[in-house]
Amino acid sequence: MDISSYQGWYDGNYLRSSYEYVFVKICECQQVRYTVEEKLYTFEDGTSYKPDFHLYDNDSLLRIVEIKSNKPDRLILAEKIKKKMSDEYFLEVHIIVYKDLEILCDSYNLNIKQLIKEWKTMDGVFKSNILSDLLNPMYGRSQSEGSKTKIGLKTTSRFLNKDFKIKHGNSVKEAMKNIDMKIFNKRESAPLVIINCLGCGKEFEVISTEKGLKQKYCSNKCKGDYGNKVVSQNKRENTFKKYNDAKEEIIAYVKSNRTLIQEIPKNRIKIRLLILLQHILDKYGINDPRVILYMFFGSYTGSFNKLTDYFEKEI
Repeated sequence: MDISSYQGWYDGNYLRSSYEYVFVKICECQQVRYTVEEKLYTFEDGTSYKPDFHLYDNDSLLRIVEIKSNKPDRLILAEKIKKKMSDEYFLEVHIIVYKDLEILCDSYNLNIKQLIKEWKTMDGVFKSNILSDLLNPMYGRSQSEGSKTKIGLKTTSRFLNKDFKIKHGNSVKEAMKNIDMKIFNKRESAPLVIINCLGCGKEFEVISTEKGLKQKYCSNKCKGDYGNKVVSQNKRENTFKKYNDAKEEIIAYVKSNRTLIQEIPKNRIKIRLLILLQHILDKYGINDPRVILYMFFGSYTGSFNKLTDYFEKEI
């Protein structure tokens, strides 16, 4: 229940929020029998929990429902309780928030905003502040350490009994077999469509929703592999472009300084060429002189004498 909420009686049940009233109206449309805060569950750590609703089909438990606002702290607490119920009582708690109620209302032509307004203006409904909630006998109080210890020991001892655990587990499974899913059939599922994975090319199925159709990969592995492939390919393309641009500048420099190149002694070709071309290499971040050979001959091995011969014949 929120710190401030509209509470009151409806059909013999005390509802603690407008969201609970909306859920009750949905149950009425579904003709599902419900009880409000029917049972208190005590956990091994001494804490306890009383669910908002139990839903039944005749005498068989359909499910337990907890109505929550969208406040993060409330949802975190609800998830912790849900885990405790699953671990210690083998029962699943279904947490329903405003969005879920909105979808359910749409399914039965109910106007959720109108229902909330209706509840707030109903006779006997009032805005309550949990800070002064006289309807909660445990408000502002906590169990004594002795009580917590007794509760914890009693619960632990029951579940140490193998026969009890088996019987309890089987009863829950039996009850869950006949769960009527109609109240939670929010909408028909969108059809599946087949698309090709951008990574491996294989076909896979996605839901034909806006989010589903944006999926491009059949797995995270394909997504990672394809991303690495694209990065590597882009890197190679950028490197080749850099080399081609540097090559064009070297050719332009050689054409402008043909005589200077031709006067380099044969035994000093590599050193002199690197000195003359250093400004171009620095411009493109080229630190390995063998890259010059790769630019012109496609290989990092060879002689710089071969490079001057190339200049004389081709340039």
